[in-house]
Amino acid sequence: MNTGNKIFLGLPTSLLMAAVTLPCAAQSSVQLTGLLDSGVTYLGNQGGKSNTYVNNGVMRPSTLVLRGNEELGGGTSAIFYLGTMFSLGTGALLGSPGTLFTRESYVGLSNEIGTLSVGMQRDFMFDTLSLNGYSGAFYHGWFGSHQGPFASFGVPYNTQGSIDHDRINGEAVSNAIKFSSKNFSGLSFGALYGFGETAGNMSTSNAVSAGVNYEFGNAGVAAVYSKVKYPGFANGTQGIQNAGLGLKYKFEDLTLASLYTLSNNTLNKARINTLDLTASYRLTAAWNMASTYTYMKGNSVLNGDKANQLAATLSYHFSKSTMIYTSIAHQIASGSKAVARIASAMGPANGTSQTAVTINMQKIF
Repeated sequence: MNTGNKIFLGLPTSLLMAAVTLPCAAQSSVQLTGLLDSGVTYLGNQGGKSNTYVNNGVMRPSTLVLRGNEELGGGTSAIFYLGTMFSLGTGALLGSPGTLFTRESYVGLSNEIGTLSVGMQRDFMFDTLSLNGYSGAFYHGWFGSHQGPFASFGVPYNTQGSIDHDRINGEAVSNAIKFSSKNFSGLSFGALYGFGETAGNMSTSNAVSAGVNYEFGNAGVAAVYSKVKYPGFANGTQGIQNAGLGLKYKFEDLTLASLYTLSNNTLNKARINTLDLTASYRLTAAWNMASTYTYMKGNSVLNGDKANQLAATLSYHFSKSTMIYTSIAHQIASGSKAVARIASAMGPANGTSQTAVTINMQKIF
């Protein structure tokens, strides 16, 4: 998996997916839907030089989705989802080489209790903490997700080492069975198990994830635990552990959110503590302004390196399906040999400071 394997759903109005519905049978539907997102990014320090380039989407990568629903009776439906990501600039697929559906691919059953599905699916660090608006990634996409001066942390799904180390920007688990509950008076929960498919030892290269979210009045609280083992980590016996706790409160036009995550590499014992503090304000029906402060700190394995980052996004919505936005992120790293790197930046800085600015358009169809 590479940087294309991250998904972010953006601002609340961007969660509404316009779809073309094709009738295929009585009480059944197939939808072709997706999102186009691209623009121009200026990176102030990439190896000591500035760079300007067309990006593959900051809020979200461009995505094409085929999904369907068939009512089976008694309140039960059969569902499927096939999603892939691509570069709007080149048309190339984003994600693992040779993979057609790089976002998610699953089939399942859904009723008034919840949805049970099987396939390649994202875990609850993303579903519970980001989709419900606790993380900075919800408000800024890549610029609100987490990387920093921790290249030796060692995430196996990307050569950059620490990009999305707490999985809040969306990492899929292969060969997974997943249950996601409906909302019961503000309470929702779920669990995922990824099969390692190693004969004689089910725990080798497996994955577990569980999350709970409770929203009451204008407030919300959420908690998640995930652990994913990888074949390259001591033959599948070690992996990355993540835990997260989110809090939020919504006033009339102002939303305040906070998120704490702990990421632990059980193989090399590297650990990163991360804190997000976010304020999002609806200026008018069309304009929204959001800002997130992020603090990241590595343990002694990571030389105690730290990063402070500020991200801000101003968006204008022409409609529920079309918007333009501008985002800026500035990161300052500190520690011995610390090198700043904003998530999604084309490359690391040559020192402790890096700034990225982007202007993008997003179209949902």
